[in-house]
This record gives sequence, structure tokens and C-alpha cells, in this order.
Amino acid sequence: MPPSGQFPSGTPHGGQHPQYGHPQPPFGQPGGFGQTPKKSKTGLVVGVGVGALALVAFLVTGLVAPGFLLGDDEATSDDAAAAGAPPQPGGPSSAMVPTQAAPASDTDPTSVLTNFLEAVNTGDSTTAMGMVCEEVRSDIQATVDTVIASSGQFSPAGELLEQPTQDGTAYLLDLEGTSNNKPVTGLLAAAQFNDPPRLCVAGFSILDPEAWEQEAKAEKTQFLEKFHDALNSGDSNTLTGMMCSQPDEGAAEAVQEAVSLGGEFRMENTEVDAISGNTEFVNSNDDTLWIFVQRDPADPDAEGLCVLRAQIDYGD
Repeated sequence: MPPSGQFPSGTPHGGQHPQYGHPQPPFGQPGGFGQTPKKSKTGLVVGVGVGALALVAFLVTGLVAPGFLLGDDEATSDDAAAAGAPPQPGGPSSAMVPTQAAPASDTDPTSVLTNFLEAVNTGDSTTAMGMVCEEVRSDIQATVDTVIASSGQFSPAGELLEQPTQDGTAYLLDLEGTSNNKPVTGLLAAAQFNDPPRLCVAGFSILDPEAWEQEAKAEKTQFLEKFHDALNSGDSNTLTGMMCSQPDEGAAEAVQEAVSLGGEFRMENTEVDAISGNTEFVNSNDDTLWIFVQRDPADPDAEGLCVLRAQIDYGD
């Protein structure tokens, strides 16, 4: 426990939460792109707004994994898994393969994405869907219908990112706008194929920031409650499995020490936000275990939350 007698705040070392996404500079003139697409050196995930993971997973597997969406009959599900981006719940299915090539809407990705947004903003579903890749038409149709029904209006909110793929190029663009008069964000993507030549809209994902934040907070709360149950039942194996791959020094020992104390712990002073959570577990002797949870910083591919920090303070 720190000399001050207080447990650390809920933020990681340095006093700041880790940030997702990227800074969003002005994007040319309203409604336009105004600059040449920027090539991403670190892949499609760089610069992607929060909530677009399903779309990113689709693009990575669909446009980078060998054969997927490229008509390679020898491609298997193992190819998609090797790309490191399995489809997310609610996202396009990894079983989706092209039945026919969608014609190129244009030869310029900025023009395609601008025209798509203009069509959606004016409620012209037919024109918008005419620019969509055949392989994802059913998924994007549902999003377009929802946006139009809610009088949605969207505009670019960042740089157009460019990523080479096996047979062409993928383009990603963050969006900002309104839906049902509420602020929302989103992600728009285009895919340019070389053989046969075509350029089409490959993804359209919309996020309600308030709903996402509520869901993220609920995830942290559920994890802390699961830890609480395991602590009170003395389930060391479950608690060990809930630790990060490289927890802070002494964290694992503090958790196991709390288990050895036995007795019932009550959960107090819980704080959760969209990125992390922390709480105290206090027993009848006022022995207190404090834990801090977030995504595993040492293993970006790990799913779910984990305990990164833990400290124990003994009562009188």
C-alpha cells in the first residue's frame, strides 16, 4: 500500500488511460476528402475508431488472408485464422465468399466513399448499394437502411488510410455524424481489387458512443463480480486464470494471500470506465485487496479483461 495510505487511482501508471483510436485532424473541406490517402505502416487497425473491430476483422481476413474474398478455391478457414482476425459477433461471416464480381464504381477511392456518403445522407439507398461489394451487400444493406430510417447524416472525421492487400488495396475512413439527432461515429471502408479490376465499398459500421460506453462499463463490472465470487469461494485456479500474462510485481502474490485469509469479502469503492476498472474487497477483519483490471497490455491478441495490478492491506 502506498505511503499515503490510499490505494492507487484507477488509471494506469502515468495518470492517463491508454487511448484507442487516433487524433482526428481536419479533413479538408466539409463533405470532401481534400488530400491524398495516407499509407498506414502498421496495418488496418491504426486509426480505426472504437467499435469498428468487426469491420476491421472482416477487412483483415477478407482482403489480406490468402484466398478469402479473392476467389481462391484452395483457401480454408485456417487461412483466415492465420491472419489473426477472426470475425466478431455481429460482423460479417468468415464463410462469406464471392459469388460474382461487383463492378467497379469508380477508379478513385475518395470519389467512391464521397459518393456513397452523399447517397446515404440523401436517403438514396439504391445508389449507395450500387457501390457496395457483392460479397458484403446484405450486411451493408442493413446498416444503410438503419441510417436512412434514422435520418442519419455523416461526414469524414480523419485521414483516409490505405493498406495494400493480396490483390489490391483497402481504404479506411473514420466518420462522425448524427442518427436520430444523437451524435454517433462510424467507419467506412473501400476495397480495390486488381484482378478483375474493381473498386467498391467493403464496410460500413456505425457506433453509438453512449451505448458502447455502457456496454464497456458493464463488461468491467461483470469481470469484477466474477473475481469476487471466485475470491469468496477460494477458487485459486480461477483467480490465477484471471491475471494478466505479465501482471505488476506482487500482484499475483497479493491475490493468493487474500485467498489464504479466507472468510467473506465484500466489494467496495468500485470504479469502472470504458477502459479499465478497479475495486476493493474487504473482509470482516478489514483486510483489503485492491485490484485494477484492463485489457492485457502484454498480449494484444488476448480476449477479455485481466487483473494487471493488485495490492493487499491488512486490517488492525
